Amino acid sequence: MAKKRIIFMGTPRFAAYILEQLLESKQDYFEIVAVISQPDKRVGRKRELMPTEVKVVAVSYNLPILQPDKIGEAYAEIAAFKPDLLITAAYGQLVPENILNLPTFRCINVHGSLLPLYRGGAPIHYALLNGDKKTGITIMYMEKKLDAGAMLCQKSLPIDRRDTLETLFEKMQKFGAEVLLNMLPSFFAGALNAIAQNEAEVSYAPNITRTQQKIDWSQKSEEIFNHVRAFNPMPATFTIINDVSVKIFAVEIVENQHSILEPGTVIFAEKAVCYIKTGDGVIAVTDLQISGKKRQNIQEVMQGVGKTLLKEGGKFE
Repeated sequence: MAKKRIIFMGTPRFAAYILEQLLESKQDYFEIVAVISQPDKRVGRKRELMPTEVKVVAVSYNLPILQPDKIGEAYAEIAAFKPDLLITAAYGQLVPENILNLPTFRCINVHGSLLPLYRGGAPIHYALLNGDKKTGITIMYMEKKLDAGAMLCQKSLPIDRRDTLETLFEKMQKFGAEVLLNMLPSFFAGALNAIAQNEAEVSYAPNITRTQQKIDWSQKSEEIFNHVRAFNPMPATFTIINDVSVKIFAVEIVENQHSILEPGTVIFAEKAVCYIKTGDGVIAVTDLQISGKKRQNIQEVMQGVGKTLLKEGGKFE
């Protein structure tokens, strides 16, 4: 039996890991015939042109790569590969219907949430922001509407309270590859029943904005705790004190501590401790980066610039 011809579409690390696992699995029933990713982008102060993480994997395996500015413009090139299936994972563009209808087995997407929860580009961020106890992987048919296709497979994954964006991404990319590889044989055999999503239960996870990164000290301690871990390590939450920007990477909720001071006020700062008033309690900042400095733990900060910047009575905006 001829191998099924798959085109893989993706861009960031989450997708790159899944692609690499598909390639390393060396299955005898499919082959990756091409990869589609977003165009290279200029990054950093030097504006160096950098490939996407999916492209890096594709190059290492000598796979043909397409990087159209608009995916709809690549129809002829995609058709030339005669794909049986398109698999997408965090590609970053809506795929037009003429391409969705091109492969024999249509197009499927590996999405990092328990759909219909968190349709959109930042489902892992929002699961952490909202303090969810579990998340998961959904594999569904793609359609013109964002993340709205019928679901072929869904598996849940617990979220540990100590998970950050970094650790949960690591877990999710591994889990996504595992779920996909386990479902593909049944999928190609026609043994899976696609289940429509319940539109009444839909929620969205749009891409993160700079405004969302800023800490709102009037929030409850638990909300700030979740906010910080949802952006650790990148792009990181931030706050401002005395016109100095401070990135916050980790905090701890301080139990049985209360204050009548306004939220954002430094209520205690000494040696290896910095307590800040929240909307309903107190948190301790443990890992931060002051503008112009490197990332440090609180003890290192309080031995240096923290002595003058993080004084009791000071207030974060």
